[in-house]
Amino acid sequence: MSGSGGLEHTEQFLQAEGLYSEYKIFIGQFEALDRIEASARSMLVIQTFCYELETRQEVMKAVTRLYTASQTDFQRALFCSWIALVSARHFSLSLNNQRLLFFGGLLQDIGKYVVDNSVARFISNLNGNKIPIYGQHDLEDAHPLLSSSFIEHQFPDEDKLKDLVLHHHARADGTGYPNFVVESQLGLDDQILIVANEINDRLDHLGGYADFYLTLPYLKLAGMMYFSKVQQSMHRMLTGLLAPPDGAEQSRVCSAGALAASSSHALRNKERSAILKQCVDSLLAFSSELIPYDFDIVVRGIRSNIARLVFLMNESGLSQESAFRPEDDLSEQERSELDEMFGALPECLYKFKYYLDYLKGAKQFEVCDSGLKQASDAVRQCLFAFDRAASF
Repeated sequence: MSGSGGLEHTEQFLQAEGLYSEYKIFIGQFEALDRIEASARSMLVIQTFCYELETRQEVMKAVTRLYTASQTDFQRALFCSWIALVSARHFSLSLNNQRLLFFGGLLQDIGKYVVDNSVARFISNLNGNKIPIYGQHDLEDAHPLLSSSFIEHQFPDEDKLKDLVLHHHARADGTGYPNFVVESQLGLDDQILIVANEINDRLDHLGGYADFYLTLPYLKLAGMMYFSKVQQSMHRMLTGLLAPPDGAEQSRVCSAGALAASSSHALRNKERSAILKQCVDSLLAFSSELIPYDFDIVVRGIRSNIARLVFLMNESGLSQESAFRPEDDLSEQERSELDEMFGALPECLYKFKYYLDYLKGAKQFEVCDSGLKQASDAVRQCLFAFDRAASF
């Protein structure tokens, strides 16, 4: 197979029914996805969209390259296009919006497989070396631009589709791709596809699509921090559908980090709150030192995330020790919700760990070493308290 993905010398590429079958097989093999689809009833719409794609031979060839070159990326394309469509239907978006989100999710990574590798290397070199963000994608990965360029040629009248694909790894704080594109610049459709990709990243980290229900606590937490309309809607839609089948499973899924919940359960809520408050206070103090460097994308990212974390703590009351009643006075549901919130925090905290580790090695920022160390130590203490799997 050539550097561009192959198929130049064959006409054997996916047809509409074959692509549609891939969706049915993928969704059917995971109970969680099957439950969601049983409620969403999106398969007939997917079949219609697959037949529309069949009329675009170059697009179907490109999808086939994706299919043959990487099952990981192909499954991501299936998942993101499907869950984005399900979310769009939940929002009662127009059929054309549903169509664009479906095509966007399916074709978002197509740029990796339809151009010569030298083009990707050129863009990567031009963009320079940036800090890797916690997750599977870093700031030098320009495949959204390559994919968007492909869309521009194959769907010349679909500017919104091109933009959806370009922004599918954007971040609310501006540290994604493209750089400095922030939440206020991203429409509802963009946010749906971005959240779909974040969920897929989270599922990769958890070990696969079978553990979809373990993403619910972080969706709830993230809904207080960024892309609130989409995150909260997704959480409401999925909560009933992904409930554990029996009481025995409940203990496993009560938090996004089942390990985190079990490790911190021995801590009283006030103790957990005190550790968290110390962490937030240290991050806030360090954030003020970074103000002169707010023009830098990494600094802007960490300061934005600190502000969002403070807002989350104020909204949820997690860092207010006085807000907690004695443990014995809490109902089982209240206790479970607290474990859920505390258990979802490590994913937020790991982002700060990566940012702070980067700043330690950076030479261009004149910041107080003691302030940086205090913030780093506070984040590590939180991770040790809330995530049993943490190791440094």
